[in-house]
Amino acid sequence: MWETASVRGAAPALFAARGRGEALVLLLRRLRGRGGGAPPPSLQVVGPGEPPIDLPEDVVRAMRDATEYLAKRESVTVVPTERLLTTQQAADLLNLSRPYRIGLLGAGDVPSTATRGGHRRIRLDDLLHYKAQRDARRKAALGQLTRPTEELGLYKGQ
Repeated sequence: MWETASVRGAAPALFAARGRGEALVLLLRRLRGRGGGAPPPSLQVVGPGEPPIDLPEDVVRAMRDATEYLAKRESVTVVPTERLLTTQQAADLLNLSRPYRIGLLGAGDVPSTATRGGHRRIRLDDLLHYKAQRDARRKAALGQLTRPTEELGLYKGQ
């Protein structure tokens, strides 16, 4: 089966009996565009006998990001940021135990809602915001720990 992907200003790329990896590399090259902070290339979806549809920049960026992971043989899941997660899903995402995660909810570190059955749910975007703050605090703490050894010339950081 032949599928056509068109990039405005470039010849159509044919993805057919080529290996999955080769097709992903070609697609990734097109999705990266000119690089250097330039906007992603304009992409269109072209169907047989139908007019082309221009894809919004956000969709092109999402495709590029997903293709980056797929090219490395990693899995990709697209989830709306408003999605509600269970405490177990939140714990898995943060790589924490569920009991520790529930303690964070009790402390109010991450907003959550209670279901009618008394279970907690956490919005994905709230959890990702908490994770970004936590990671920044950890990085700052690590910097403070390594600074004395760097000043003595015993450790060379990045």
